[in-house]
Amino acid sequence: MNAITGNIGAGKSEAAKILESRGFKVIDADKIAHEVLEREMPGLAREALGEVAFADPEFRKNLEELIHPGVKAAILASDADFAEVPLLFEAGWQDLFDKIILITASETVRLERLLARGYTKEHALNRMASQIPQEEKIARANIVIENNGTLTELKEALKQV
Repeated sequence: MNAITGNIGAGKSEAAKILESRGFKVIDADKIAHEVLEREMPGLAREALGEVAFADPEFRKNLEELIHPGVKAAILASDADFAEVPLLFEAGWQDLFDKIILITASETVRLERLLARGYTKEHALNRMASQIPQEEKIARANIVIENNGTLTELKEALKQV
């Protein structure tokens, strides 16, 4: 199985959708994390939790310790071609995959995308700051796809995968 990763707002979910449209099976670590969280803490307001988690590193660490084992187990049990894993390097899961495809975008583009999703600037910057910098991830990825442009350009770039 191959991993698709990238920092928030880089376009990894769009890349996953493109690969799915080409017939590949993709498993989404965020979706699994939401399912695990709902099972462990039913009725919890995820949006409010996200605000707290990305503002408080210790709280986020404890939350990840609760969620990550279930996410990892689901990925390992999957027969998917690709796993979309936003926190791949942060979780230390890079050795689970044959190849790592990193989707990147400039900080300005990523911030614009997060603001367009309705994030406040403060919350967007907190989320961006909580992840390992793209430059470090680039050195650890097998394939790096820059996604500062259009969806058509991303589709074309993904042909190398």
